[in-house]
Amino acid sequence: MKKLAQVQKIRIIKINAKRMRKRLRRPSAAYNAGHTAEAKAQFQGLRAKLPETRIEHERHPGTFSFLPPKVFSFSENYEETFAFILDFRRYFSQRGKQLCDDGIRRRAYAEFAEIEKIGPGAGLVLAAETHRFAQTRGKPARIEDHLWAENVRDYFLEAGLFELLSLDPGTIATRPSQDAQRSTLKFTFGRTSHGRDAKALIANLQALAGHSVGPRPAVYAAIAEALANVSHAYPTWFRTWPYRTSRQWWASGFWSPSSNTVGVQLYDQGAGIPATLPKQTHWPRILRSLDPEGSPSGLIAAAMEYGRTSTGQAGRGKGLAEMANWIESTGSGFLRIMSGGGEVTYRPGGLISRRNFNAPFCGTLVQWEVSVGS
Repeated sequence: MKKLAQVQKIRIIKINAKRMRKRLRRPSAAYNAGHTAEAKAQFQGLRAKLPETRIEHERHPGTFSFLPPKVFSFSENYEETFAFILDFRRYFSQRGKQLCDDGIRRRAYAEFAEIEKIGPGAGLVLAAETHRFAQTRGKPARIEDHLWAENVRDYFLEAGLFELLSLDPGTIATRPSQDAQRSTLKFTFGRTSHGRDAKALIANLQALAGHSVGPRPAVYAAIAEALANVSHAYPTWFRTWPYRTSRQWWASGFWSPSSNTVGVQLYDQGAGIPATLPKQTHWPRILRSLDPEGSPSGLIAAAMEYGRTSTGQAGRGKGLAEMANWIESTGSGFLRIMSGGGEVTYRPGGLISRRNFNAPFCGTLVQWEVSVGS
C-alpha cells in the first residue's frame, strides 16, 4: 500500500512538471498581444501598397459591395486580385455593420458575380480565405445569388465553394463562359504532411483526368515535398492578422481535356520561403554566393539551384528541386512558386524566370501545370 502511494506521488510530480514545462513554452498574453499588433501593422502596410478595391453602396440594400477584378488571376492581374483577397480577409473578419465613407453603417458583401475569368491559383487562395472565415465565425460569408459567368459558377461548384458559402448553385443564373472549359478538383485541406496526403491528391487528380498524370515517383516526390515544406511555413515567431495563424495547407487541381493539361495547386498562409530560408544556419552563406542581391525571387531561385546541383544532405533547396523534377520528367509545362515578395517559374531544361512584388504575397502558393498523354 505504501509502495502504491509512493508511485502515485511520483506520477503526480511528473504530471505537474510536464504542465510547468508547457506553461513555460507557451507565449505570454503580452507577447501574443505585441505580435498581434505587429501583424496588424504589417497587414495595413501591405494593403496600402495595393490599389483600392471598387466599392459600391446600396447595390444590395443595407450593404457595401466590394468588387473583385473581372480577371481574377495572380499571373495576369496580381495586384488587383491580391487586394481583393486582403479586403475579403479584412471586411469579413469584422462582426456586424461597418462604418462606410459616407458615415452610414452597412454589412460587407463580396460581389463574386463580377469575376469573368478565374485562375486556378487565385481560386484556391479565395477558397482558403472562405474556409478560414467559415472556421473562425462558424458561418458562411455574406454572398448570395447573382448573374455569374458560367465558367466561374462551374469552378465554384466543382471546387466545393458553394458548400462553404451555403448556396444552392441551381438558383444562380449564369451568363456565357469567358474561359476554356476545364474540370476542377474539389479543394482539400489539412495540417499534416504525411505521404498519404500526397497519394490521395494524386489519386483524385488521376480520377479527374482518367489516366496517369506523369511518372509516379516524380509526381509523388513533387507533391510530397511541397506538403513537407508546410512544416517550415509556420515558425514560432510568425503571427497573422486578422485571423490567428492556421498552420494549415489547402490544395486543388484541374484537368483540361482540350489541351491534355493537368494542374495542381498547394497553398499555405505561412511566413513564406524568402523569410524562412535564411533562418536556417547553413543557408545565409550559400544563398549570398548564388544570389548576392538577396531579392525574394533570387532567394527562392538560388535555393532551387543549390538543391539541383548539390549532392549533400536533403534540405529546403533539395525539396524545391524535387518539386521541379515532375516538370523535367515530362519535358513540358511549368512549376511556379509564389512566396513572400517573390515568384519563380521553372520550365524544362532548368529555365528559370523571376518576378519580385512591391506588395509581398501572404504565404506560399505552389502550382504545377503539365501536359500529359491522352
